[in-house]
Amino acid sequence: MTLVPISQICQINPITPSKCAENPEQLVDFISTQSLHADDILPTNISRPLRDVPRASSIFADGDVVITMNAGEQNQFRPVLIENLKHSLGAGPPNLTVLRPSPLINSRYLYHLMQSSAFRAAAQRCLPKNRILTQLPDSIFEIIEIPLPELRHQSRISGILDAAQSIDQKRRRSLQLLPKLPATIFQRLFGRSPHETWASLPLGDLLASAQQGLTRKRDQCGTQKPFALVQSTSLSQISDINLRDLQRTDASPDELQQFTIRAGDLLLTSRIPGSDSPCCVMAPATLTEPLLFSHQITRIYLKPSVDPFFLHHLLQTAVAKYHIAGLTHGSSVINENLIDRLHAVPVPLPPLQLQQRFASTIQRLQHWKHLCVSSRGTSSALYESLLNRSFDGLL
Repeated sequence: MTLVPISQICQINPITPSKCAENPEQLVDFISTQSLHADDILPTNISRPLRDVPRASSIFADGDVVITMNAGEQNQFRPVLIENLKHSLGAGPPNLTVLRPSPLINSRYLYHLMQSSAFRAAAQRCLPKNRILTQLPDSIFEIIEIPLPELRHQSRISGILDAAQSIDQKRRRSLQLLPKLPATIFQRLFGRSPHETWASLPLGDLLASAQQGLTRKRDQCGTQKPFALVQSTSLSQISDINLRDLQRTDASPDELQQFTIRAGDLLLTSRIPGSDSPCCVMAPATLTEPLLFSHQITRIYLKPSVDPFFLHHLLQTAVAKYHIAGLTHGSSVINENLIDRLHAVPVPLPPLQLQQRFASTIQRLQHWKHLCVSSRGTSSALYESLLNRSFDGLL
């Protein structure tokens, strides 16, 4: 397989195409840095004549590969294939690196090669170690060599990589959309305004009991203790318990029996950072280790007339948050009297069978999420493997 430096088969930061430069009225699409970091380049409604484009702007055309530096990541970069510009010519920030492929190389083939970890590793070896760059230096494209098969083989390889990347992107998009599904399903089953559709009871009438968590002083916790202690800062509004960087503590057998979190537990806290109202979290179905909950958190037990999945998602709705905010506004709510304050929150009660139907749907959705996470890992690994094989000239 022939290896050639990128600089021999691409123009590096070329000037505006001559046929466009001759026409100062040629319209140019402005592409933002945010758009270049999206999965797909976002459509733009901002276009200007070429003569009005600032001199410092990076100019690129359909078929170019543009490289932008990742903000906050030292000397990490992202290649972007420019396609389907509205006016075939685009302008972006001044610190972009633009590669214009020659007729010897397929632009999609080049783009995929530059996505590979093998290419990134080769680029990192050429970059200074102790200096943060705002743009890749042209010199690395004179050093890094890539395999250059015949064009027909480049088209075949890019087709394979396009398909693998498409599968990976679709699975990633599925994972991004999954958190929105419970609210949509809830609305479909119970209506946009369940408080207006169903008769309501105060939350206090639906509680069988409430239990405050384990009290521990700061000097009783440490990173080497045997049991993880979940505090209010470890709860999130997206119904997941943050298992990273948890404090740990000792616990007696009685304390383990009394304060261990079980799958499906409803946990309430008033001390979650960045929230104006108390937070209700349902413990995940799978816990990798025993978790204790602290005195900042209250575990609630419900009467048989209300399903925990239903109540958990009801408390995430705007109407419920409005009622909760009204009951807790203007005071420094502490967890000890949180339940007393929330007793009056109105809870609409659809038939239990409908609540259980919702719970069953959410449980299937959680199982689907685990499958999606696993399949996303598989598709990412497959795409990366194919990328590296193509960079090594083995695809």
